[in-house]
Amino acid sequence: MDLQAAVYESIFLKNNALDFAEDIRNLSKEYIANFFKYEEIHLGGKIPNEIMHSSNYIDLVINADITSGVAAIYKALEKYELDEEEQIKLVLGILNKCASRGVPKFFAAGITIMYMEICKGVEVSELVE
Repeated sequence: MDLQAAVYESIFLKNNALDFAEDIRNLSKEYIANFFKYEEIHLGGKIPNEIMHSSNYIDLVINADITSGVAAIYKALEKYELDEEEQIKLVLGILNKCASRGVPKFFAAGITIMYMEICKGVEVSELVE
């Protein structure tokens, strides 16, 4: 392969990678909007798009895995007066809601963390490893 062909291939691959990253971000926004369209912020009222689609939450939804995400939620819930069974029911209920609303498993941990923060007022994201 000559230099010109290598450069063109490199540019093509880079552009496709950038397109893929943007596609994933846009897809995560769609699932977030669909999941939260009937939910309210823990202080009451509709959840503003600026909160739902903030870059921090988009990154969280894309990058959080189920193991570290759920572990962070349980760690955050230690501050509250919920016994272990109530904690498990809460987290499983949110994960089931994700499934019933068509959220892919890939995004479920991040959306569950978002739900805990936005709808329940529990700070979780700083605990995610």
